[in-house]
Amino acid sequence: LVVDETVTKRELDLPEDKFVFVALNNGYKLNDRFIRIWSTILRACPNSIIWLLATDDEVKKNVINEFATHNIDSARIFFFIRQSKSKFLGALACADLFLDSSPYNAGTTASDSLYAGCPVITLPSDIYSSRMAASIVSHAGLEELVCSTEEEYIAKSIRIYKEDDYRSFIKDKATKAKNTRLFDTFDATICLEVAYIN
Repeated sequence: LVVDETVTKRELDLPEDKFVFVALNNGYKLNDRFIRIWSTILRACPNSIIWLLATDDEVKKNVINEFATHNIDSARIFFFIRQSKSKFLGALACADLFLDSSPYNAGTTASDSLYAGCPVITLPSDIYSSRMAASIVSHAGLEELVCSTEEEYIAKSIRIYKEDDYRSFIKDKATKAKNTRLFDTFDATICLEVAYIN
């Protein structure tokens, strides 16, 4: 069992007075469509930043340049350097909303985010790799964060940023995700055994 290590925004070099949108998927899952979508969200949420996974300097440069084409200043883009699993979980707990990508979704990272109590919003399509997060989010009891259109994805992300009551409601559900069937390994084992027997 990996226990999330308590860390603070200050330790992670994140601004303490900003809403943190996080997207810690691997760099190869990023694409111009979702940078455009995320830029739309950031422009509508001025007191926010986006937190991405640092892979290499070339990727960071390209990502910053792509955001710039959508009028997002580099000062609003932060990068996380890979660390231990427990530190990673603690870091995710410092974020406010995980923005999933498509057509290659978050899989393990979506589970990690929910385990840390950070809600995940996702936009599935018709291929397997774009539906992973939707399954995870649904099993965690956050079906309302599985979106059917870009417009819904953007609108709900902005609503979570703007509306304190809705943000608290979603955050509370994400915090309880750790106690759902999603993380019940005993239940998963029983289901697998039944499948093998039948």
